[in-house]
Order: sequence, then structure tokens, then C-alpha cells
Amino acid sequence: MKNYFSKSKYCRLWQCPKMLWMDKYKPEENADDATDDSRMEVGIEVGKLARELFGESVDVTETTNNQLDLPAMIERTQVEIEHETSVICEASFSYQGCYCAVDILKREYNGWAIYEVKSSTVNKKI
Repeated sequence: MKNYFSKSKYCRLWQCPKMLWMDKYKPEENADDATDDSRMEVGIEVGKLARELFGESVDVTETTNNQLDLPAMIERTQVEIEHETSVICEASFSYQGCYCAVDILKREYNGWAIYEVKSSTVNKKI
């Protein structure tokens, strides 16, 4: 599971194929942008707020050497499903070499509901 293709990598490929190539083969040349850091912090905060809406949950995020440990996350997701956990955050799956993670997986009376959390920079008054 070392080489996975994420949604963000897919978007980078369509935005600029060279950017994806640089990410993979010359990551040391990636210029960190303060805007990227700020966007990441906002995304983390929005994720926390969204989780609070669902009440008690289990986050299956696992890291090894500051990298996501995808096999461990997939295994923890299966364990939580078997334990009938109601809400699983960062639920992770693999099927025929394809990896998928969802922000929030919620057990429903007839199956599962998937919730993807997004933040926006647009302010709208309602």
C-alpha cells in the first residue's frame, strides 16, 4: 500500500501533470506555502467541528514515522465495523489495490452512511 493514488493526487494530476511528477520524484523541492498551511489548519478545525455533530466516535487514523499507516487504518476500520461502532472517522478500505477513506462513516438502521466534510472560503449570509 506504499503507492496509493489519493483524490488530492488525482486533482493535482489534472491541474498540472508535472506538479504530480515533482511531488512523487522530487518532494524535497516542494516549496511550502503559508497559504497551504493555513488551509490545512482550517480543514482540521472544520473536521473536528463536523465530528462533534455526530457525538461519540472512533478515529482510526494511524501514523508511522509521521506518515499515514494505511494498512493499519484499514485493519482498525474492520475491527470497529465488527465491534458495531456507530461512528467511525477516517474509515479506510482497500479493494483490488484501490484505497478509499471517508471522513465519517455512520452506522444506520439499514446500512452505512458516508459523510465527506468540506470547508469553504466563501462567506454567505443566510
